[in-house]
Amino acid sequence: MKGAFNGVEFSVTRTKTATKGNIVFTLGGEDLTTQSAKETQELIDETFGVNSQILARTIFNGQHALNDLLEATDSKLKDELATVVPLSGWQDAVTLVRKMGREAGKRASEIEGMLVLREKDLERLDRRLEDATSVVYETEASLRSTEQSVTDELEGLYFAGNHCMELDDWDARLLDASEKVKALERSLRSKQTERDEAMKSAAAEATRRSSFLDSAADSFRRVEARYGRLAMDFETATKKVQELEKLWSLDLSSGELDTAYAPVLCPTCGQSVSSDDSGHDLRSLKGAMEDDISVALLRLHEAQTMVQDVGGELAAAKAQHGEALSLVKDLNTQKEKESQVWSESICKQERALADAREAQSVASFEYTLAVKAFQQKARRDELQSQIDRQHQALSNVRAHAEAVEAETMEYRNLVKELQASLDTEEKQVALMSDLSDAFGQRGVQAFVLQSEIEILQTLTQSFLDDFSDGTQKLSLSLDAGDRISRRAYVRSPDGAYHERPLASLSGGQWRRCSLALNLGYADLVARRGRFRSSLYIMDEPLTHLDRSGRADVGRVFRKLLRRSTTSGEGGLAPSTIIVILQDLAAEELGEAFDCIDEVVKCQGTSQVFVDEEL
Repeated sequence: MKGAFNGVEFSVTRTKTATKGNIVFTLGGEDLTTQSAKETQELIDETFGVNSQILARTIFNGQHALNDLLEATDSKLKDELATVVPLSGWQDAVTLVRKMGREAGKRASEIEGMLVLREKDLERLDRRLEDATSVVYETEASLRSTEQSVTDELEGLYFAGNHCMELDDWDARLLDASEKVKALERSLRSKQTERDEAMKSAAAEATRRSSFLDSAADSFRRVEARYGRLAMDFETATKKVQELEKLWSLDLSSGELDTAYAPVLCPTCGQSVSSDDSGHDLRSLKGAMEDDISVALLRLHEAQTMVQDVGGELAAAKAQHGEALSLVKDLNTQKEKESQVWSESICKQERALADAREAQSVASFEYTLAVKAFQQKARRDELQSQIDRQHQALSNVRAHAEAVEAETMEYRNLVKELQASLDTEEKQVALMSDLSDAFGQRGVQAFVLQSEIEILQTLTQSFLDDFSDGTQKLSLSLDAGDRISRRAYVRSPDGAYHERPLASLSGGQWRRCSLALNLGYADLVARRGRFRSSLYIMDEPLTHLDRSGRADVGRVFRKLLRRSTTSGEGGLAPSTIIVILQDLAAEELGEAFDCIDEVVKCQGTSQVFVDEEL
């Protein structure tokens, strides 16, 4: 594509392959092509001072709905109008005031947070001030009570004068008495220790002798028990011998069996003694008798010997026991004598100690009498000191209360300042919110947009009147909901206009409204100085139009072309209009256009037949 921009020639060449596309841009003979097609396109937009969106609207009118303003959404139509009358200044203003509002809101939040903290601090300080004030009242009441009680006590207090010297003398006397008591106590404890040691030694000896006595007694009892058992054995053996003597009519007093005579009858069963070997014969009974007597005499002899031996041991044990008993009695007698001596000595020490303690008690009493006056004077000084301390405490709590009150006032002023700052920032937030609404889409932007919509409405209706011979109207307005309303009206045979939904328009009516709106938009762009082109291309603008409609389109194109030659005529005024059609069936085309070029495709090859100017 070649052309001139503000008198300077330019050319734009686009190539596209299966893998990539390229753009070559020259201006005034200088090649301004960059490395990428995107950057080159941006350079073209910057050079012409217009973006591709405006170029598409002011140079080309397509046949598809994708490029149709009549079917565009509300936001899309607003974007198209925003390119004509830039709202960026107002949008920047909205952004700025919103930013300022956010900053003010942030500051307000920070101040509010600080205010909450300071109010809590102020509450704590108020409680502290209340507590401090209560403490002041309590301290004052305590001071009055103390002064009254001290006055009452001083009135009844007896003061005996200055006894400092006498107090020192009695103190020395009491100290001497106390030292004497301590010395006697030490002497008594020493005597008691000596007695305890001596008695401890005597007790040890007594324990030893008692142990010896107990051992001798145990030994005597054991020997005595043994002697008793042996005596019983001797008595038993003696009885056995006596029984044998009686049984066999013998005399065994000599301790031996001299002659034994066999009895006529058996002494055990009373049977007659025979001479044969029947078991009760004389020889058998005699042998049995001799055996029994021998055993009995042997046992009697053994028991008698042992009794005699143990009797000697018993006598020795008895003698030892008597000796031990005598030793214990002697020791107890000696112990009682020593104990009596120690008791007399300690009793003497105790009497001396009692006398010393009595003297100490007298000295202590006399010292107490001397101290009483000093104590009374000290009490008087103490009471006065107590009052002085109460006065000092009252002074301290008053100073503390005053400091808390000053701090409370400082925080209260700070809270007032923070509240004032918060009110200021909240007012700033409200002001920025109002400015945001005023500069926003429902404010100035809506006003500016409404003005442009009214102009677009006028320009569009002007074209639609030419396209429809005044039988159609297209109303454009900004409703209360900030939406662009598009309403179509059709004139009935009675001359009245009736609203018709866009979707219910016929193909020809829709085409007229669409062409009028697109041309009105391009005219608005040119009138606003955004872009004015000498070339306008239309793709299939006659679709769905009848003969009359096509003739109307041709007359409108002629009218647009005449604008370019009319001095002072503003708006859309192309010097060349190119219309792309699919066929040449319409007879009125020759009347509407200066020249007609025909593209004929035959067997895969297209040829262009250029018509000469009429």
